[in-house]
Amino acid sequence: MSRMVNRTVLAAALIAAGLSGLSIRVSGQSTAQPSTKNGEWPYYSADLKGTRYSPLDQINGSNFNKLEIAWRFKTDNLGPFPEFKLEGTPLMVKGVLYTTGGTRRSVIALDGKTGELIWAHSLREGKRAAAAPRQLSGRGVAYWTDGRGDERVLYITTGYRLVALNAKNGAMIPSFGKEGMVDLKVGVVKGVNQQIDLETGEIGSDWYPAPIELAQIDHRRFPYAIALGLILAMRWRWDWLDGRDHCPLSGEKLLEAAGIPLSRKNPGKTWDTLRHTLEELKRRDALGRYEWTGEPWTLAGICRLYPPPWARERTVHGLTPIEAIPPPQIVTGAELRAWRERKGWTQQQTATALGVSLKTLKRAEQTPSEPLGKAICQGLGKLGETSSTGRGQKAG
Repeated sequence: MSRMVNRTVLAAALIAAGLSGLSIRVSGQSTAQPSTKNGEWPYYSADLKGTRYSPLDQINGSNFNKLEIAWRFKTDNLGPFPEFKLEGTPLMVKGVLYTTGGTRRSVIALDGKTGELIWAHSLREGKRAAAAPRQLSGRGVAYWTDGRGDERVLYITTGYRLVALNAKNGAMIPSFGKEGMVDLKVGVVKGVNQQIDLETGEIGSDWYPAPIELAQIDHRRFPYAIALGLILAMRWRWDWLDGRDHCPLSGEKLLEAAGIPLSRKNPGKTWDTLRHTLEELKRRDALGRYEWTGEPWTLAGICRLYPPPWARERTVHGLTPIEAIPPPQIVTGAELRAWRERKGWTQQQTATALGVSLKTLKRAEQTPSEPLGKAICQGLGKLGETSSTGRGQKAG
């Protein structure tokens, strides 16, 4: 382990040796934005374009073997035990190196000429850091300045907090987030708006196995089936939350969801692939009922897909069963108007879509607390919307 640590420290020292001769060149830099043109390395990949290129030419093939170690800096004491892997790329601005190091992911500022420690910062996050999947010092820091004297170093802690530090002294910036820190786990949810645990929760780790109905499909014969089945399940959830019991997709969007490329030379082959995939999903009970309106099996056609049993009954990939979500009801005139406005429809457009007269629609919206009439409920049903069918409707 010690050999690995020494090797990485020496690598950092060699970089510093090459940079130390540049400190005089950049010491007189004004408050303008840092740049590799000034001999600096202000980004992880050199610049915003990620070129990983510096125009410096002091070190080249003719003198590389003559380089000597200018200084060493060991990271062993930046944490409860030595780090076995140091992968950070130091940034250099105005002759100062900024980087992370150690098992506690400390942030340090070093004099590029001498290797002297200018300042160090670290957080003790306890169980939150211990349970984190991304351990050790990480890949380094980010540098930001407004070009007028406000210079900051930003990094993400082991426990997934974004911290902003004063680049000159390492102090946390009190105006950034909450006392210099933004908790990146706050607002991250799983299932239906359930906040993940701030100590043990992981970003993107709420993953459940695919249902057996999808797992049984021959992936070699139907390469788009599993992805399409899971994507459609997610779309069903979104549409259900918006008041639909089905997922309407145009032929173009359905191909896009399935990831099936459209063959311009042979479109029939494309639609055959989609048709066979949907039929296999349906045969395995991995796809509910589907029906086409308009021009079936075309880009302009609309395919209405209804969820399969597993999508209603189980939690898969963080998706809560449909029954656990209270279905929105369009029961009164006020709810009808709110639904119309969400769609951005005029009263005339809505009346036409529902198959009722404009007068009937206006009368329903003018009595906001009254239950909807039978004609409007039937129209909502044809559109796939949940209405007050069977719940004390008015006649007509």
